[in-house]
Amino acid sequence: MFSKDDFTNDEINAKLSVVVMTMIGKPPMTNFHKMLDKDKRKFNGTLNEYIKILPKKDWKEILTSQYNHICSDEIFNEQFDPKKYEPMDINTEIQLLE
Repeated sequence: MFSKDDFTNDEINAKLSVVVMTMIGKPPMTNFHKMLDKDKRKFNGTLNEYIKILPKKDWKEILTSQYNHICSDEIFNEQFDPKKYEPMDINTEIQLLE
């Protein structure tokens, strides 16, 4: 069963984001934080509805299957153009090696 603790898993968050972005008609790799407020509300509403319909068992497999389908059919296809996608999070802070 999906729980609040699952939101702490970066892999699950990335998969959920790609699936829900597709569901609301946005490019799969859209950066949530750069969206308009109305689109963020739509995303959050759709995310909540999606989570509610996930089965108690095997929900991770279903999420992964949908994510893989979107990646292979909509992102990494013959028309793939890496310039259209930006990384979700870029850390530009200088880190010293000790």
